[in-house]
Amino acid sequence: MSLLDLFISPEKKKGKSHLRNLMSMAMADGKLEDTEYQFLLKIANRYNISSNDVDRLKAEIAQKGGYSVEKGSTKFEQIFDLVKMMMIDNNINPNELKMCKNFAQKIGVAVNKVDELIESIVQNISIGHNFEETKMRVAYLVKD
Repeated sequence: MSLLDLFISPEKKKGKSHLRNLMSMAMADGKLEDTEYQFLLKIANRYNISSNDVDRLKAEIAQKGGYSVEKGSTKFEQIFDLVKMMMIDNNINPNELKMCKNFAQKIGVAVNKVDELIESIVQNISIGHNFEETKMRVAYLVKD
């Protein structure tokens, strides 16, 4: 941790952690598509994170890899965005799916509910449901 990290708000730290996970998902197939990058910028904007920070994060992940479990967000929010990133290029790569399942388990989604949760989110996104609609429909699968 650098001295500058002490002055970053908890919300921004949460955002960077979330972006790290999304970026790792986006790069799981070995490339970062423009649609994936645009989605990352949209999420970064939600947390007041600059595009320069997103680019630095991309370089860091390319070099070090990995993802982290963030504090302060709901499990559902994290999984929803990861699934959305996995789907954004209209091609669910097996590495992306595996990573999403592993992440869901790491944040405490019951092992016997992971597949159903991810499949339900995919179906809801596919038919045009937004975050809130999807959350309402699959809340029984995730306890925050």
